[in-house]
Amino acid sequence: MRAITRFILITALYLTTTEKSGAQTWFEVGLKGGPATTFLLNGNLFDDVAYNHLLTPTYFVGGKIGINFGPHNGIAIHGGMTKLRQKFENFYEVRTFDERLIEGNLIDIGMLYHRTKDAGYFEVGPRISLVRNPTRIDDNGAALDISNSFYNSYYGLDLGFGAFLIGNDQLTLMTGFRFSYGIAQLADNAEALAPQGVIYETDKSVHVLSAMLCLELNYSLGYLVKKSCGRRAALISF
Repeated sequence: MRAITRFILITALYLTTTEKSGAQTWFEVGLKGGPATTFLLNGNLFDDVAYNHLLTPTYFVGGKIGINFGPHNGIAIHGGMTKLRQKFENFYEVRTFDERLIEGNLIDIGMLYHRTKDAGYFEVGPRISLVRNPTRIDDNGAALDISNSFYNSYYGLDLGFGAFLIGNDQLTLMTGFRFSYGIAQLADNAEALAPQGVIYETDKSVHVLSAMLCLELNYSLGYLVKKSCGRRAALISF
């Protein structure tokens, strides 16, 4: 949490300096979504040759409210939902299932600094994810609630980059990649993920890594100008 606080303070200081230099302040809102994949990272599971991760497709949707300082720098509050999905394939000789699916919903809230230049963009910032309705499904059977094995939330870091596709000064469509890593653990160990009866020598925590192909549609609301007769600011629509 100290790293997140430090990031927010440094970003705010930098953008305040940018604003004082005369850069124009303007606002935007956006919608985003696209295909994704999520990985449940655990050292014991990666070392287990009889129990393998499978690349599991999923998706995410969301939106943002952004404030920009000049044409290149800004910050935005992002919110959305990522569908957590991770399949495992079981090769143990004695087993009660062949394939296991871990599923749930991640409600993501983050604050990202973004830098745009030469038709491209880069963004980075902290995020908190709220974990909702995690379940375990063996061989397409009934869903078992495993919420007691997971934390209700964890914090992480988002990093993304991409390019503008089409648009104008008011409406733009962008595409790019975003990666999210859970710095804090989703679970203290892999007990809820591993086959029953499998015991590892030491407990290792579980972390979430998400990779997303992002399509984002942004609409510019307007910019702030100061009236010549005083210090009051007004929002001028594009």
